[in-house]
Amino acid sequence: MLCLTHENLATKEDIENGLVGWAGLFKATTWEELKDLAGDSPVFKEVAESMAISNTSEAEKFLAQAHEDWLVVPEGVYIGAFNKGFNDGVKQTRDEYEAMLAKNKAAIAEKDNEIAALKAKLANNR
Repeated sequence: MLCLTHENLATKEDIENGLVGWAGLFKATTWEELKDLAGDSPVFKEVAESMAISNTSEAEKFLAQAHEDWLVVPEGVYIGAFNKGFNDGVKQTRDEYEAMLAKNKAAIAEKDNEIAALKAKLANNR
């Protein structure tokens, strides 16, 4: 078990295995301290960046993820995803429009029937 407040009790093995480094990383109280502790370690840097992202707004998280994706995902994948999203959006909008149009046509037909019935009743009362 790793106790963050007892680094002074770490064994030589704990230090060699990097546990003291991890303890320091999780005890950091500022972003600057976190960056300094991460140093040149790619793993610690990735953890520090993940911790920073987890403490940001949803918009900042979205932008960070988009940037990370942009760095590792081929451009063609984005174009394909954009086109699929666009086409799905167009289809959904068209489906919603057609459903609304059908509903409105049914309502108009119902009103036309009511008008015809009222006209017939009026004609019979004359």
